[in-house]
Amino acid sequence: MNTQAEAMRRTAELITKSSRIVGFAGAGVGTESGISDYRSKGGLYDRFTPVYYDEFLPDEEKRRLYWQRKIEMWSSLRDTKPNAEIVCLSCGRIFPAEELMEGLEAGGPAPRCSESGGVLKPNTISFGQNRNNL
Repeated sequence: MNTQAEAMRRTAELITKSSRIVGFAGAGVGTESGISDYRSKGGLYDRFTPVYYDEFLPDEEKRRLYWQRKIEMWSSLRDTKPNAEIVCLSCGRIFPAEELMEGLEAGGPAPRCSESGGVLKPNTISFGQNRNNL
């Protein structure tokens, strides 16, 4: 058996025997779904400076700018099939993205959790956020 076929067989065997599987994808994984990436010409870096996780938490203005970017991207994200995308960083409640995004106004305040008043953010990894902050 060739090396590639053996590697695929072994991978399939490991997946079959696993009880927990985690997948990691690159930054451009959403581009085929019409979601703009950060690094390509015309991408989000050309229009927005990333808001790092350690800026997002303490700074209302950075959260407002972050959500402003999300509002501008919403039309390209609305018709995709996202996972449970918005999470409260205080109580862990998950909000459907569509429910939350449709209620935001450009230039308005950053959203807060309706249950605990905690900070909300998409349930994704932000620039500068490590996995211990999940």
